[in-house]
Amino acid sequence: MPTDAKAVWELLLAALTDADPMLRANLPNCSPASLTRGTLRIRHPENDLLDTLRNIATLKARLLTATGYPLDVSFEAGPAVVHQEDLLPPPASKPVAQPKPAVPTASPGLGAAKAVPPAPSAPPVPLLLSKEDFVNDPAIREALEIFKGQIVEIRAPGA
Repeated sequence: MPTDAKAVWELLLAALTDADPMLRANLPNCSPASLTRGTLRIRHPENDLLDTLRNIATLKARLLTATGYPLDVSFEAGPAVVHQEDLLPPPASKPVAQPKPAVPTASPGLGAAKAVPPAPSAPPVPLLLSKEDFVNDPAIREALEIFKGQIVEIRAPGA
């Protein structure tokens, strides 16, 4: 059974096919965290949606093909570091002087300065498409098919 996470990672990346477009696009942003007890831990950026049952099954199949061993896969969110030895030391941080906020001064004859109220927030932007146009939009349909999703309507209580 393989024990080198970096070598298994390289085999996994090479084993991905054109049938795995999402994995081929996102795995280069990830890195192998460890390979222990037959489980390859993959570190991925926090916003990636790789930790799905389908992706895990695909990765397990690709690992079996590439290594000949049935390896498990697990994910952990964190910064992706491909090769620890390739990292440069972090630059020395210099303290940055923060500008002091301007404090209005009172003129002797005018009294204290008035505080300016914050600007009101902008109203929400209305949806430019009708509900039917949105549901029938080809890009929306494709995304729903890819992610096996559905559109639901959520209403506030009493609305």
